[in-house]
Amino acid sequence: MRILYLISLSGESEYAWRQLAERWPDAHRIIDGRTAIVAAEQATTSQMISDAIGMDNTHQVTGLVVQMGHFFGWHDRGIWEWVEKAQGLP
Repeated sequence: MRILYLISLSGESEYAWRQLAERWPDAHRIIDGRTAIVAAEQATTSQMISDAIGMDNTHQVTGLVVQMGHFFGWHDRGIWEWVEKAQGLP
């Protein structure tokens, strides 16, 4: 089972999304230009995701990464279907 993380960037960053796609090619969903969800392996931390997508002084990607625990909301049905599927990834 994987852990879901919400990524919220301060601004759009093609670099961050490229890095996300390279590291978790089949386990992420970009919601819009500044928001994404990643289903990461159990041993992954929010700091590791932050580092992987360039949240540092070198790449100047800014934002936050938050582990999703309990969640609820109204959004595109495809996002909820993706979340349900992602939670069951090995």
